Amino acid sequence: RFVIPDIQGFRYYTDKPGDYGADGPAYVREHCFSQVDGKEYDESLAYALWLPEDYHEDGTYAMVTLQNPAAAAGTHPMEAVLQTRSPAVYASEWAQQLVKETHGVDGLIVLVPVITERVDDNGCTPAEYEAVVHLWDEIIQTYHVDPNLVYGTGQSQGCMTNIALSDRYPDLFAAQFLVAGQWNVEEMAAMKDKKLWIVVCEGDGKAYPEMSAAVDLWESLGAAVARGDSFWKQHRES
Repeated sequence: RFVIPDIQGFRYYTDKPGDYGADGPAYVREHCFSQVDGKEYDESLAYALWLPEDYHEDGTYAMVTLQNPAAAAGTHPMEAVLQTRSPAVYASEWAQQLVKETHGVDGLIVLVPVITERVDDNGCTPAEYEAVVHLWDEIIQTYHVDPNLVYGTGQSQGCMTNIALSDRYPDLFAAQFLVAGQWNVEEMAAMKDKKLWIVVCEGDGKAYPEMSAAVDLWESLGAAVARGDSFWKQHRES
């Protein structure tokens, strides 16, 4: 079993432990609806979970769920955790302390579902995505997560997944961090009142123009938007 200091404490739930092992079975959900073909499927979803070291059942927690990029699709949950630095950052002592001080909770739970099916731009999500939402619900109920403090993030394919599910379940996330992705601009109108932090490279010939169009749309609908030449100095008027 490999041990990597920055991700110590993550637990891996999968039916295919391979060289990395497993702390339990994958999450199983029956009768998940697919928007792609209108049918229902039984889904098995691997995932990684991190709980604060001082987690206790009498506490209250925030949760961040990270959707993996396409490169991590169908991999062991440890590989999904290692695909970006985000899981290790959110599990870090710095992030935990920040959440405690900001929200008055006992810590931040980190969840990394492992998607196997790639989402496309047609606005339809496969059955696996409904299983992800049910997994979120189960983690929220099992580990005493404040449902008003659930945050979503994802990069590339994970960004698209995050947007698609946010469109479908508009009251789910308190805020989202969207990195290097895009979605159907008209559908994204539903996100105009959400708290979003978006990072997209100008050189991304697909994500940059489409995400820019979405931001323009939100602004035209009355949303407060921050733009600027300096990434770190952007702010919005309250």
